[in-house]
Amino acid sequence: MKRNNDLSISPTTSSSVPSPDDLSTPTFLSFNAVTPGCPTDSNLYAQQLQTSLRTPLSTFKNMPRTATTMARRHSVVPGSSTGPTTEFDSHAEGAPGRVQQWRIQPGTFIAFELDTNLVADQMQTDCAAVDQVRTFSKNRYIGLVLWSHTYTIEPESDDDGSLSDDSPAEVVEELIVNFVSPHPPPAPLQAHYIPIAPMSSKSPINEAPLQTSTLFPYPNLYQYTTLGTRLEVRTMHDSSLRFGLKEDEFGRLDERIALDFGVLGKLGPEDEKAQRLKVPMYSLPARVWRDVREASHSHGLKKSGSECITHPSKFVDEVEGLARLVPALAFAMADSDVTEQSSREQPSHKL
Repeated sequence: MKRNNDLSISPTTSSSVPSPDDLSTPTFLSFNAVTPGCPTDSNLYAQQLQTSLRTPLSTFKNMPRTATTMARRHSVVPGSSTGPTTEFDSHAEGAPGRVQQWRIQPGTFIAFELDTNLVADQMQTDCAAVDQVRTFSKNRYIGLVLWSHTYTIEPESDDDGSLSDDSPAEVVEELIVNFVSPHPPPAPLQAHYIPIAPMSSKSPINEAPLQTSTLFPYPNLYQYTTLGTRLEVRTMHDSSLRFGLKEDEFGRLDERIALDFGVLGKLGPEDEKAQRLKVPMYSLPARVWRDVREASHSHGLKKSGSECITHPSKFVDEVEGLARLVPALAFAMADSDVTEQSSREQPSHKL
C-alpha cells in the first residue's frame, strides 16, 4: 500500500528511522500520566492538563478527529522527539473526502503489539540488552481508534546542511486507542465500558452492545470508554477485512466517553489498577493490524473465542518490563516524573 509523494507504508515493513548513532538515549512514559483527553467534551478535563508536557486533545477542540501536525510529539522511540506541538494544518486532511486512504480512521478496531524491534534498532549495537529487547515476550491486543494525527520526520541533512534527495520525509501516524478487553475495567471505573456485539450474556450495565459494520469475530468483549493507550504506528499490516463501529454507534460511544471522563480526575493513589490503564502522555511504537483476528495469533498460536484476547493490564506490564531491560528509559523520564507529580499532587509511578 503506497502513500503519495513516495511516502510509503507496507503491509510488512517498518518505516525508515533516523540513524541510531544519534539515538542512544531513549525516552519513555509513565503509565499513570494524566489522561490527555476525550475527543468530544474537552471542557471536562482541560484543567488537568499541562501543555508544556503534552499536546492535549483539548487543544484540538475544533479540529477534526483526523488531523495533520507539522512536528512530532514526545515518543518512546529513542531520541527522535522534538517536543510537543499544537501546529495543525487543518486544510491538508480532515475535510470530508480528503483524509488519505492509508490513514486508520477513528471508529476502527485494530490489533496491535509493541514494536520491540524498532526500539532495539535505535539502541547502541554494543548494548547488552539489545538481544533481550528483540526477543522480549509480548502479546497482541485489540483497541478502538478514537483519534489520530500524522506528523512528519524530516530526513537527516548532509554535511553541507542540504537535504538528500534520496531521503524523503517520513510520515508517521499516531493514534489514541481505547482498550478492548474480555473483562470490565478495574474499580472504581468498573462501569466505564460498553459491551461489543455479539454478547451472549447480559451485561451488568444497562447499555445495548455496540454494533459493528462487519460482524465482530470475538464474542463477549468490552469496549473501555476512558482507558487506553497512545500508539505510534511504525509497521502496518494492511487487510481488506476491517472492523469498525457503525456511524451512529460511534456517536453513542462518544457521548458515554464524555460522561465518564468526569470521574477520572477523582482517582486517588488507592486506585492504582485503574491509574495504570490511563492514556499515557508518550506514544509507544507499535505494529498494527487492521484485521483484529490477528490478536489471537500471538506466538504462532491460533485460538478462538474471547478467552484468547489478552487483558490490557498485561500491555502495561510489558511496557514496564521493557523499561527494566533498558534502564536509560526510566532515567530519561526523571524530569517528567517530577513535573507529573507536581501536577497530580501525588507520588508518580516510577518505571
